[in-house]
Amino acid sequence: RRVLFRSIRIARYVAQWNLMGERGGGADARGDYREKFEAWLIDVSRLGLVPDIGLTSYEGSYPVSVGEYGASLRLLLARARAMGHPVPYVEAWNEPYNQGAQTALRAAQLTNSADALCRDGYACTVVAGNLEDSPAVAGYEREYEKALDFRPAIWGVHPYYSVELDRKSKR
Repeated sequence: RRVLFRSIRIARYVAQWNLMGERGGGADARGDYREKFEAWLIDVSRLGLVPDIGLTSYEGSYPVSVGEYGASLRLLLARARAMGHPVPYVEAWNEPYNQGAQTALRAAQLTNSADALCRDGYACTVVAGNLEDSPAVAGYEREYEKALDFRPAIWGVHPYYSVELDRKSKR
């Protein structure tokens, strides 16, 4: 393994939540998500980077239940491990408050499910939240945090608003 970028350690990939259920071979109308994910894992490994996977819905389909979500994530983590590229960081749902279109309770349930899988043999750490830093997200975040079954070691924040405000203040 060689590290191409000394200052970059983690490579993040946001993928379709049910990508492991694709038939494969490029015939699936959903976009070959599984093949793209597997190619990304190989590339990340070759670059000596640590994979971080976030799940979402790009096509408007959502897990019917937390169990369906957990089963899909389990398949993804098992596939990555079988390929020799285990995923040490999992973001249960990307931007659940906005792009991910999940209630705070549902986002917390998905995060709890991911944490349970990580502790159940997949040796990963959940990156909680993955919230956009919009002015209205504070109440959502409090509701989300209350519904978590564990105390996250890592929180993810997408600083779109902060970056934009900083740009405006420098003009």
